[in-house]
Amino acid sequence: MNKIVELLLMLCLLPLLRNVGCDVFERQALADISHSLDDLEEVEEMLAWKREEQILQSTRLPNNVIPLHYDLRLEVDLQEFVVLGRVTVTVRCQVPTSYILLHASDKLEIVGGDSQPILQGQDGDASPTIISWSLHSENDFLLLKLDGELTKDGVYNLKIHFRNVLSDHQFGLYRSSYINKNKQKRYLVTTHFEPTGARKAFPCFDEPALKATFKVTLIHQAEYQAMSNMPVERSVKREDGWVKDHFMTSPKMATYLFAFVVSDLTSVGLKTRSGIEINVSARPSAIAEGKGAYSLGISEKILTYFGDYLGVSYPLPKLDLAAIPDFPMGGMENWGLIMFEETALLYDAEAPSAKAKQKVSHVVSHELAHMWFGDLVTMKWWDGIWLNEGITSYFERLGADFAEPDLKVLDLLTCEVRAAMEKDSLASSRPVYQPVHRTSEIGELFDDITYLKGASLMRMLHHSVGENIFRKAFQNYLQNNAYSSTIQEQLWEEFTQALAQDGQSDLNVKSMMDTWTLQMGYPVVTFTRDYSSGKMDVTQQHFLKDASASSNVPDSKFGGQRFSHYLDTKVIDLEGAGTEDWILGNVEQVGFYRVNYDTKNWRLLINHLRSDRFQDIPAVNRGTLVDDALNLASASMLDITVALDLSQYLVRERSHVAWELAKSALGYISDILSSGTDVYKKWQDYMVHLITLFYNDVSWTDEELTFQEEMGQVVAVDIACENGQHDCVARAKALFARWMDTNDNSHIPERLKKTVYCTAIEYGGKAQWEFGWQRYQQGDTTEQLYLLSALACTKDMDILKMYLEKSKDKSQIRQQYAADVIQGIADKKAGKSVAWEFFVDNWEDFYFKSFNENGALPSIVEKIPQHFCTDKDLENLLLFTKDRDLGTAARTFQQAVESTQANIRWRQNNLDKVQKWLEEKTLST
Repeated sequence: MNKIVELLLMLCLLPLLRNVGCDVFERQALADISHSLDDLEEVEEMLAWKREEQILQSTRLPNNVIPLHYDLRLEVDLQEFVVLGRVTVTVRCQVPTSYILLHASDKLEIVGGDSQPILQGQDGDASPTIISWSLHSENDFLLLKLDGELTKDGVYNLKIHFRNVLSDHQFGLYRSSYINKNKQKRYLVTTHFEPTGARKAFPCFDEPALKATFKVTLIHQAEYQAMSNMPVERSVKREDGWVKDHFMTSPKMATYLFAFVVSDLTSVGLKTRSGIEINVSARPSAIAEGKGAYSLGISEKILTYFGDYLGVSYPLPKLDLAAIPDFPMGGMENWGLIMFEETALLYDAEAPSAKAKQKVSHVVSHELAHMWFGDLVTMKWWDGIWLNEGITSYFERLGADFAEPDLKVLDLLTCEVRAAMEKDSLASSRPVYQPVHRTSEIGELFDDITYLKGASLMRMLHHSVGENIFRKAFQNYLQNNAYSSTIQEQLWEEFTQALAQDGQSDLNVKSMMDTWTLQMGYPVVTFTRDYSSGKMDVTQQHFLKDASASSNVPDSKFGGQRFSHYLDTKVIDLEGAGTEDWILGNVEQVGFYRVNYDTKNWRLLINHLRSDRFQDIPAVNRGTLVDDALNLASASMLDITVALDLSQYLVRERSHVAWELAKSALGYISDILSSGTDVYKKWQDYMVHLITLFYNDVSWTDEELTFQEEMGQVVAVDIACENGQHDCVARAKALFARWMDTNDNSHIPERLKKTVYCTAIEYGGKAQWEFGWQRYQQGDTTEQLYLLSALACTKDMDILKMYLEKSKDKSQIRQQYAADVIQGIADKKAGKSVAWEFFVDNWEDFYFKSFNENGALPSIVEKIPQHFCTDKDLENLLLFTKDRDLGTAARTFQQAVESTQANIRWRQNNLDKVQKWLEEKTLST
């Protein structure tokens, strides 16, 4: 090569060499690298190394090749707990490339030697050869280097053999177990792949938009049966006694929705009028006791309802719903094979409970809605997970309401949404649509903002556009994007088009909804009346629980946290409303915002709630008035004495919905006052005053009640016992004592067991706790969960420490319930400090290790410091979070710090006022 050309080439390469890194550049001075062609080849090698480094540091796959089909063969050994696998992925080349990058966990053993990965052209066409492969743990990448380039649009088969050892981690491919009626331990193999667990089971292109078809073969011991997304096409018994099940080919779907189970679960089933086979599977004893019948019946109703409502029939030939003994969440929407935590699928009609029925109907409906939202149409990337979960969380209520209209689930949605409003009132909140830059950030998105705020926004949109437009837009969205992936703009466009076809071309749904999904928070809408003119100013501003945190809120492109223009400043003519007439905003609470009023209107509302006509105001709004008033007081937007005056009306309230909403807001005050204040006993007396008449009305009857009556009884008894009402505590202790004497708890109504157990153990001693622990070890799953919660109620510090130690032992408490133990203890006045100390001491070796990867860590972290409200609490929290890897709970810890700061300011601003108000009310009484 001409020396001048060579030198010019080297000068052109200098900027690239600088990007490789100073250490490389300094090792090779310009004088050294301009010598010869050999040096140029070394430069090219360095540049290739730099390109490879950039590829491996990326969070996303390059999509130079995409998957079309998986042929997956898995041999599952439930004695050795080993899975031997082979996957052949058919891929198409999008861009000519000399490498293939896909996902595989470094815990997955890629088999080499004679079974090392090979690449073949489809139909025997020529293809490059794989010259090396390597696993990279940071992003779970498997890099395959080729000796040549793949051809654009060329189709190739990539075959990889692998080996997997089964663990108990409840993420990816794992084992579960249960004890059967013969006291034998029975194992099963199951999966949980959302969001990034499929790569832990087999090499794959593990991103939601990279959909492909699946052809699966499962080989297992003959004593077990296998289930997967599709029905078994044929089953062959081998000479060695093992069985090979060949499953039908699936439609195109994302890897996180692929699933299988190998177990000895049994099932109960039916066939719908359209020919869909539905089966509910669980432990044999649960099915024999009829606990699968309820979910089977409502599944048929809800599946048919969604198919009719959405204009797209359920597309698979069968649907399995499986209760898994060890499962980290309520349910998981694997297409055609939905997995559930046992109490989310199984219902015991012999021990009826409105709460239990509500839970099963909600979770089943949620997962069935996913068959359309998430499975048929999937978000392109995890930043749009709310398109799966938020939409589904709203449709879940529509489906459950259809199956169980007496539950009035849309009223209850308001109660649940308040949890999202609490989190979204922090400056450390996030938008519904949240960019994802690292894999570790995905787990943060499975929170109340995604699920509950997303559901509330769907409800708000539904009421804004009306039933016909809402239904038509979603039908078009699903039909136009079936078996594909979307972003939220595609959904908004369907709504805008549906409105335009209806002659409403002035409404741009994207412009309206972007203000709710692309920025954090929500507004407080203030109604300020001019009583002389009969007009009212309506203004909006971003609501923050702690007003002093406003300077930390990120700038919004929508104009200072401005939300929908429907809430913009305007003047409304009240059209003859009298000066003594009250005004009520956000009727039935269909909007995701709080409402404030001028002081006189608050007083008018208070006076009306104290009158015999208080039911003129809908029950949902009666509850939200208490909730809004107390939260506005926390934010220094309303004097807390006004909010407390309003709460007095509750003495006449009998709606469980109103009480559930009020209970949450009043409970916040209770939690803060319980942390080292002298006011706490007076506050408990006030709560007893509010609830006693309701408590007396519903009594302790174990007779069959309507759903609404039963829920009212549960909330009244719970509040009374929680605040030490004498009769409630005495009755609970007596019922528990009778159980201890007779070894029979059939006299305790199922719906009241949780309260009875907790109260008796709280006011009891070591004997009550040990009896509860013994019954926990012997009970079924539902009974165990009642007791698990109740055992945290003891005030004995030594017992609480022992209980926390037990929660680490999987042989005593299932791992998925270990979180419930520490959360339950942290929720009690006596246990707050014990729970925190144990959490800190066991963070690395237990909580982070066990719950970070499967997505459960944020919910644990959220609960443990929720009652922190002192300077010492804040100091401990800041010390713990400093310079520490917080994993998927990083944002949750940030929110815990902000909540603690807000709680401290609440005490500073309101403690004396609350004490004075309570003393005055006591004196007046």
